[in-house]
Amino acid sequence: MKKYTPINGWTKEKIKQQLLLKNNGTRSADGPTCLYITEDNNRCAVGCFIPDSLIECFRGVELAAHDLYDEGEVDEHTGMQTSEWLTLMDSLPLKKRALEELQSVHDSSGKYYKGNKLDKASLTNPNLCSENVHVRMLAWVDQFVEDTNE
Repeated sequence: MKKYTPINGWTKEKIKQQLLLKNNGTRSADGPTCLYITEDNNRCAVGCFIPDSLIECFRGVELAAHDLYDEGEVDEHTGMQTSEWLTLMDSLPLKKRALEELQSVHDSSGKYYKGNKLDKASLTNPNLCSENVHVRMLAWVDQFVEDTNE
C-alpha cells in the first residue's frame, strides 16, 4: 500500500487538524458539484489547505484538484498572479497524487453519495445519506499518510 509523506512543513497530525478546522463535516458543495469554499465558508479537502489570504479567489470556482498544479489553469479560473500561485504551492501538505486521492474521498462522501456511488434519491431528500465527511477524510489520512522518520 502506497504511503504519502507530508511536504512543506506539514505533519500527519497537522493535516488532520486542518481538515477538522476548515471543513464542517459535510461535503463542500453546491448540490452534487464540489466547491473549494461555499457561501457558508465550508471547504473541500483541498480547499482546507488554501491559505486564508487566497481562498476568496476560489469562492464558487469549479476546478479539479489536479489543475491546482497548473499555474495557467489557476490563473484562468481565479486571476491569481504567479507570486500568489507560488504561495499556494508552498501551502499544500501533500504532492499532487495524494491530494487528488484525498479530494476524491471528500467528493464521494456525505450527502448525495452512498459509498462511492451517486445517490439520486438524496438529491431531492437531503436527510438521506448523511455520512460525516470527517470520518472518511481522517481515515484516509491515517491509512495513507506517514511522517518521515527523521
